[in-house]
Amino acid sequence: SNPLVPDTILPPPSTTNPIKFAGDTFRSVFDTGAEASFKISRKWEDVQSRAFGLDGLMHVIQPFTDFSYVKEDGPNPLSVLQFDRFQPSTQLRAIDFPQFTPIDSIADWTVWRMGVRNKLETRRDDSTMTWLELDTFVDRNFENPYDRTDYSNLFNNLRFNPLPWMSFSVNSQLPAFAKGFTEVDTYASVQPLANLQVNVGHRYLNGNPFFENSSLFVVGGYLRVNDNWGLAIQEQYEGATETLQEQRYAIYRDLTSWVASFGGVIRDNSGVKEYGLLFTVTLKAFPKFGFDLNFDPASSGQ
Repeated sequence: SNPLVPDTILPPPSTTNPIKFAGDTFRSVFDTGAEASFKISRKWEDVQSRAFGLDGLMHVIQPFTDFSYVKEDGPNPLSVLQFDRFQPSTQLRAIDFPQFTPIDSIADWTVWRMGVRNKLETRRDDSTMTWLELDTFVDRNFENPYDRTDYSNLFNNLRFNPLPWMSFSVNSQLPAFAKGFTEVDTYASVQPLANLQVNVGHRYLNGNPFFENSSLFVVGGYLRVNDNWGLAIQEQYEGATETLQEQRYAIYRDLTSWVASFGGVIRDNSGVKEYGLLFTVTLKAFPKFGFDLNFDPASSGQ
């Protein structure tokens, strides 16, 4: 069997009623672990560059480690009709509680996560900002029901913010030590004009047992027409199937204390066209809170 597919995944759905009334059951979980980190830094005050937004430079190295041991005593997770269950993902899942949320899929594990974080920091606008950051980490799986390889993929997450109007990131994972899959996510954002922002992204995925191979290109932008109006567009093209997968268009209107947007989405779902309408109202004072009245064919999968 594929070591990347956990044994806790339920069998495919069937017409048989999965509910069995077998009375109460008791399940205990013991969790312990240890984590540690430290920082080493060095400064170069003579590094100055207006072109790259540098006013001095400080290199910060932060090694970190997190060891987690979990012992579960109770019924097999497959014997329970799970609600908070394992969901396939390309990312490493949390090994600490309460960050680990699929509690119905908890099984014994012994995992040691180790890595190092490198930062280059500089001064800008009377504050310290991260100019370049690289996170590198890997899991040593002594026992891991969700990944039965000895080592996880090697992760490298790079973030580069050379200027206030430009940013670049690459999140990658490669099977450097054991069987695995490859994923590279690249994203760039640039604001060439005061009223225009352009975003370009690409996702490459190969060899994952849960998700199809993908070479997805994403292009989008936002144009501030004036103080009251704005336009946004986003296109998604799947290179693996040569399909214009999704098109999104929106108009934004500034309502003083609120921002309203109205738009549409066209999605090619394996040859079947889907259409949706998007309407959102956001309070400026609380941008994370908004009211959505959307008929979006892709909303359930995001």
